[in-house]
Parts: sequence; C-alpha cells; structure tokens
Amino acid sequence: MPRSFALARSVHTFFRWWESELASFLLPPDDDGRQRGKWLVVSLEGDRIRAFEEHGSKRRELGQRATGYALENNLALEDFISVVATSATKRRLPVAIRVAAENCLERNLTLPAAALRDLPRILALDLERSTPFQADQVLTCYATKAGARNPATIDVRQFVLKRDRLGRIPSMLDKAGVTVTRIDCWETDGQTGVPVNFLSVPVFGVAAQRRNVRLAQFTVAASLLFLFAAALVNISRLESHIAEVALQTEEARSAVAEIRKVEAMEAAAARNQQVLASMMSGQVSRAFLLDSLTRLVPDSDHLVELRIEGDQVSFSGFSVSTAALVPTIERSPMFAGVTLTAPVTRDRHTDSDRFSLTVQTTGHLKAISAGSAGTGINAPDPAKGREEG
Repeated sequence: MPRSFALARSVHTFFRWWESELASFLLPPDDDGRQRGKWLVVSLEGDRIRAFEEHGSKRRELGQRATGYALENNLALEDFISVVATSATKRRLPVAIRVAAENCLERNLTLPAAALRDLPRILALDLERSTPFQADQVLTCYATKAGARNPATIDVRQFVLKRDRLGRIPSMLDKAGVTVTRIDCWETDGQTGVPVNFLSVPVFGVAAQRRNVRLAQFTVAASLLFLFAAALVNISRLESHIAEVALQTEEARSAVAEIRKVEAMEAAAARNQQVLASMMSGQVSRAFLLDSLTRLVPDSDHLVELRIEGDQVSFSGFSVSTAALVPTIERSPMFAGVTLTAPVTRDRHTDSDRFSLTVQTTGHLKAISAGSAGTGINAPDPAKGREEG
C-alpha cells in the first residue's frame, strides 16, 4: 500500500509539472486589439508625415504607384489630406492615425485579476493621481494579458497621448469626409504599431478563455496517453530527476525574467521622463500667472474671482477706476485680448467699480515662466516690456 501511494503521488506530481510546462509554451498571446485586414495609416513622425497601406506586417507607401504623389516632395498639407481621402474612398479602406512613440507616455502595471471588471476606472484614478494631466487633455488606452508569472494577476500597458500632439490632422480628415476609426502609436523600435486604439477601450479577450478550454482538453487527452506510458515505467525512479530539472529551469527563467524586467524598467523610466518633460513644455505655472496678474492691479483694487482655462484667464473684482485698470493690463506684454465680459457697475458699499474681465496669455509670459522655473530667477515686472519693445 505505501508503495502504491508513492507511485500515485509521483504520477500526480509529474503531470502537474508537465501541465505547467505546456501552458507556458503553448498558450498564445491574448488578442488585445490588433487591427485586422487592410488599413490606410497616416503616420505622424515629428516634423514628417506620411501615409501607407498596411496589411499585417506588409506596408506600401501611398506614393509608390503611378499616382505620382510622394511625401518626400514638398506636397502641401491640404493636398496630402486630399490624396489620403481619395485613396481611402477608392479602395474603401478604414483610416488610422499613428503617432511616434516619443509622443506617447507608456505605463506598465501589474494588477490582481479581480480588478479587471473595474479596470478603466482604476487606471483613470491612478493616472490622475500620478500625472499632472486632466482627463480632457489626453487620450488613453490600454492592453491587457494574463500575468507572466502569476495567473491570478494581469499585466497592463497603458498609453497616454496628449490631444494637441495630433495637431490639425483629425479635423482636416473629417472636413475631407474621412472618418478616423483608429488612433494608435509606434512601438519604440519604430517598425511595428502597438495593438491599441485610443478611440476605444479594449476588453480582456474572451478568446483567451476559449484557448484555455482548448488547452485543458488537450492536456487531458495527452495525460491519458502519458498515463498508459507511465504504467510501463517506474515513475518513482524519475521523480528526483524531474524535480531537479524543474528547479534549475525555474531558477534560470527567474534570473532571465528579472534581468529583462530591470532593463525594461530603466528604458521606460528614461523615455517617460523625456515624454513628461516634452508634454509639460509650454504650460504656464498658475502661481507665476497669478503673481504676474496681481502686480498689474493697483493696491486700491482687489480680485474676488479667478478662473484659468488653458490660455484664457477670467477674473472679476472691485476697482477704484476700471477705466484706468484696463489700459494698464493692455500695455503688459504678458497679456492680450482684454475684454469686459459684463457691464461695469458701481458698488455702494465699497464705493468702487465692480468689473469682470477676460484676457489671453501670450508667448512672452510662457517664455518668462519657463525661464523663471528653470533658473529660480525672479520674473520681471509684467507692466514693463511692451513700451520698451
């Protein structure tokens, strides 16, 4: 009896190890949004823009045939959009926009599989907490797959794209009658596109579950065959050898996985730092903007409300003389487009004017803000500069 129990235990241990080996080698990657069929891709690559037909890994530049259109020539942007619209209509191809990898912020996370149902909200909250961007400033998407080392976890690749990086291309395509159904980005190697779509949120594929069922059926059938073969062999003599090989294999895989993980984290951290610095360029510090505005307001006046929306600043308050305040702000090189948004009224309690104004920040203000933030030098008086210029 003890010998039979030991034999059964040996068989059970062997098949458990063998099933894990099959799962690691035979399970294909999840279908996480890879595009199917032919597409007409408009690629935004820094200062260069090009278009090509893409079918899987095959690409054909739009200007390679007898049409004679080549982006290397100084083709006007409007003409280029017209060529794309004509090609998409004639060939009945869906249109996608693909941006360079350096314009996308990539974040890699490992989460419990139980978080899958609420994954969009979790990623949105984590993005708001860990980055300075608001939801209306960026496009986001993500791709998921089962955890590489733990089936109870999922690996998530989240991509963040600032809307202004797309420029005028989407609106120009829409004006030309072309509907963009996909926006993705290049991998860091610049050779393949990331299988995501910023215009939709991918769902953890049901195909993976079906593959798991097929894998389980295959494992059961193969196990029966191995059980017949195991009856002819003394499994107990092989148990120690199998355990030793499995241990060595696991140690080697763990070492390789740790090395690759460290390399990937270092590369991602360096790239994300560059992307964040690039995305933050051109944004004026709110504290610097408020300081510049209050310097223009006389000591006898005061503000009661301030709202900042991009380059537009709206504020209201009380002034001894609104007629004198408006020219003062207009003379500042840091603000332009001074507009009264409501009639000026006289307040009986303070014996002063109640006013509401809207102004636009200028490139001069952004340049001084960036220089002050980088050097720690106090910004000059915002009331000076326009007269001198």
